[in-house]
Amino acid sequence: MYRFVGAEIGVPLPAELLARVEAACAAENVTFFGYLLSVFQLLLHTASGDTDFVVGYTVSVRPGRTFRDAVGNFVNTLPLRVRVEPDGSFPALLRRTSERLWPGLVHRDYPFALMPRLVDTRRDPGRAGPISTLFVLGADDPTDPFFGIIVPGHRVERAGLTVSQFDVPQQLGQFDLTLQVLRHAPAGRAALKLKYNTSLFTAATAGRLADGYLGLLRAAADGTLPSRPARIAHHP
Repeated sequence: MYRFVGAEIGVPLPAELLARVEAACAAENVTFFGYLLSVFQLLLHTASGDTDFVVGYTVSVRPGRTFRDAVGNFVNTLPLRVRVEPDGSFPALLRRTSERLWPGLVHRDYPFALMPRLVDTRRDPGRAGPISTLFVLGADDPTDPFFGIIVPGHRVERAGLTVSQFDVPQQLGQFDLTLQVLRHAPAGRAALKLKYNTSLFTAATAGRLADGYLGLLRAAADGTLPSRPARIAHHP
């Protein structure tokens, strides 16, 4: 039975891998976000065999500098239709993803809750909805030593108080699968969180997916991916 119950696993992203990914982004003239999202698409393709699917991604809808310091969840979710060509290449997928992300930002203010009305499909209240997989990239905040990276037991001084970070699990089971990359660029740290619905995935399966993503990301940054996505499933 499908239930909106989930769990998560966390995996650190090595600083040396991040450096190679950033160099690959510069070489391909794409954003860090687009690169990581493209690798996530490869993961979903190799795990499911699907070549035509939808991935959700989060965007900021904070209305201008006036609300920069306002407390609130100024975030919306947009859909991205993915078409993986088995006989294509990763650079082609990367370019296609980058080209489709920008037009989508024009519609960033359209409420996610109203999106099912745009498609001629019945809404099943017992499932995640038109978007079942989500990709999230945490933004940098150089003024916050805690931002994005959970460091158990780490303490800092704030306003005369000694405070420590407490990790509160969020959105577990809301989607079938969520890949969240949390990054703190000034400190050269990053981590990956894979959130999964326990009605569909076991902890062992989620662990293999997380390891698979890191393997694909490393191979993409090193330029050792097979020339065609159809061969990736057999890549060591």
